[in-house]
Amino acid sequence: MNVTRRLATIDLLCTRDFPPEHGRTDAGIGGPGCHIAELRTSDDFWEGAGTEREETEARYETDRDALGERLIERWGAPDAFSPASVLERSLSGEDIPERDGATTMAPQRRSCDDEPATTEPL
Repeated sequence: MNVTRRLATIDLLCTRDFPPEHGRTDAGIGGPGCHIAELRTSDDFWEGAGTEREETEARYETDRDALGERLIERWGAPDAFSPASVLERSLSGEDIPERDGATTMAPQRRSCDDEPATTEPL
């Protein structure tokens, strides 16, 4: 993996405006409020004994860890949270703290029969 090229793609997406509509971009997929970059993709592994899949998986894990180390050097360690606590706060409608210290109220969705439905973490 060329970590420098992957970091350049991440830098580009951090400075680029979001596309007004969902669709393909030169780096992957984008839309209002999101960029999704395809930093690396692999072939299908339906055939064979699986050794190629295992080798590719090990290579991807090494590449992911190298990229992660470089991003930690740039931006610091990631925030750790429990997905269970995020789900619990979302379901209760409790404010969810955002990274900059502000809070956002968990969205309240309704099911088809107008009963409260689950909410998605922000």
